[in-house]
Amino acid sequence: MNITAAAAAPHVVVLSQEYTPSPLIDRTIAAILIFCLILGTTGNFLALRYFVSNENKKLASQLYILISVTDLCTCIAHAPVTFSLLDHRRPGAFSSEAFCCFWTILFEYLQVTSIFLVMLMSVTRALAIRIPFYQINRGALIWVYLAFALSLALESGVRHAFGVYYMYIVDIAYSVKGSSNQSWSLFSNVFNTVNVGLPSIIIFFSFFLSANKLFNQRVTPSNELAHRASVTIAIFTAVFLVCNVPFLGNTILFIIAREVYSYPGRIFSSRFMYSYSWVVSKVLFVVVNAALNPIVYFLRMSGFSYWTRNSAGSEDGPNASGKSSKPRRQSEGGRGSKDRRSERKVERFEVEVGEPGKCAPSRDFGECCGMLRRKDCEIQNSK
Repeated sequence: MNITAAAAAPHVVVLSQEYTPSPLIDRTIAAILIFCLILGTTGNFLALRYFVSNENKKLASQLYILISVTDLCTCIAHAPVTFSLLDHRRPGAFSSEAFCCFWTILFEYLQVTSIFLVMLMSVTRALAIRIPFYQINRGALIWVYLAFALSLALESGVRHAFGVYYMYIVDIAYSVKGSSNQSWSLFSNVFNTVNVGLPSIIIFFSFFLSANKLFNQRVTPSNELAHRASVTIAIFTAVFLVCNVPFLGNTILFIIAREVYSYPGRIFSSRFMYSYSWVVSKVLFVVVNAALNPIVYFLRMSGFSYWTRNSAGSEDGPNASGKSSKPRRQSEGGRGSKDRRSERKVERFEVEVGEPGKCAPSRDFGECCGMLRRKDCEIQNSK
């Protein structure tokens, strides 16, 4: 198919006929995105249900809820790009200028929000590791949230003032923004630095400090659970960094190509960089990261893995505490009374989403002490 046939609207453009994308590569990327759509949507939906139903609504739990919502939306939002790749890069839904504008803003804000939330998660855990008795000021975090929301609102207002328009570029299979105002380029660079570059640097250093402390930390029965929770967040941050390096690198290269050369210039002159750097770095790796996060939760969080298995194996599904709502059948030899005794609620350390030293009612005594030493379990029998 001639690539010019895809340009069917004023905001759908073809920059060059020189670089023809490969249908095989397009469909391979689309297949990976579809797999991430299925895996990521299911996994993040289950993770969201688990974190919301968990009674421990501490800071880490709240951040996991926000991250799960962001990842869930990310795993769904890439669908228009996927359909375009499967259909020889025809614009599809991007034929509507209103949709093109909406999708560009939505996907960009999802990426920025994800970076911001991971930064908060990494920094708060680094503080908890380096300064164990430091109490995080919740009021300060609220101001951080407000400052982030204000920066997005300011960026939207400046876009309108500069007359920013949105277009789907067939060559790169991605929707971008542009403006005839020369000042917009400077402001876009500042926005990317403040909302993408600086948080990424903070995440990297927080991860380095946390990893270094955990590597040299002696694990004892008293800090084993907090250590495991910190390792989980370190792995979560490492996956984020690996998956977002292409996005950050491509953004930096684009700024250099735009300011120093005339795009595509020398940097994006190869076929792969021109046709695939955008869709791979800003869509593929970002969606893969969102789909991998529930796998990290499942492998590292015993509470989530237990809840997920219970949810899959129970006909009635689990309740808020992760137990099946279907009553157990009593068996001979008095086993029913033993099962009833094991149903007593206890307070256990919430390793995955809690804070060091905090407890939350979640599992029975036998399961709790399977994870902790008996002396670390504070049992509170239900009346």
